[in-house]
Amino acid sequence: MNAAELKSEIFKPLNSLENNKIKEFYGLVLNFVNGQNDIEEWHTLSEEQRQGLLAAEEQIKKGNGIAHLKIVDKYNKKLLGI
Repeated sequence: MNAAELKSEIFKPLNSLENNKIKEFYGLVLNFVNGQNDIEEWHTLSEEQRQGLLAAEEQIKKGNGIAHLKIVDKYNKKLLGI
């Protein structure tokens, strides 16, 4: 099947979907496309950057991360005096 035929096959079931299902499908497509970009972006990182991210992921898995809200609170207090 060529690209035009594949596109036609993809669009056929979309025509019968309800609005909320179309939005859900759109989200899936965006996630797929953005996921592909993320994979491509990984290869543009230096080895040191990749190792840093992998090490950070391991720390989070071990429970050694800092909650997002704690960081936000810290910097709100420091920078904004909140």
